[in-house]
Amino acid sequence: MIKSNLPVPFLYRLRCRDRALRPSLYNPGGPTSPLNTGCLCRVRGRSAGRRTARPRATERFLKDFIREYERFTGVLCAAAMSGCGSRCEHEYIRARRWFIGHYYRIAPRLRPYLVDLNGADDLLSGDRVVIRDYAGQPRAVDALEELFLPQTLKDLLNKDNGWLLPRLAQLSEAIYRCLDDIEKD
Repeated sequence: MIKSNLPVPFLYRLRCRDRALRPSLYNPGGPTSPLNTGCLCRVRGRSAGRRTARPRATERFLKDFIREYERFTGVLCAAAMSGCGSRCEHEYIRARRWFIGHYYRIAPRLRPYLVDLNGADDLLSGDRVVIRDYAGQPRAVDALEELFLPQTLKDLLNKDNGWLLPRLAQLSEAIYRCLDDIEKD
């Protein structure tokens, strides 16, 4: 154990006090219970608490992903049909930022469904973009990454060769099929 003269942060002390005063997985029975040993870090209680919270977090992320994906494709469809305005550009940048920050969580589950789309009619210039993943291994971007990889919506529309709307329909079909399979699990 490392000792120091630094005081314990206030929020940490408050959280520990609250745990000690209420019955929970960390402290069954409350402060007057014979089960109270003063230990706030029971391994059994921690893992049990995490097991119950994980499905709710996954469900919430899937709902967020669907909401953001539908908003993103709505912006792409509107821009493909009526041109790129400042509002569409702003929405694209916001959605792109969300996908860059969160796509890694669902990408391993989606990529098997997107394999058929990677080799089909090229959406962009026809050249497959190769990036380095987190492990440093080179890999080609998938069909959804191709849509949020360009910095601006104008760049994406300039590289489009007429396949954006049909490709979005194929992409949506694959993504919703994947999400249905995830919900069945």
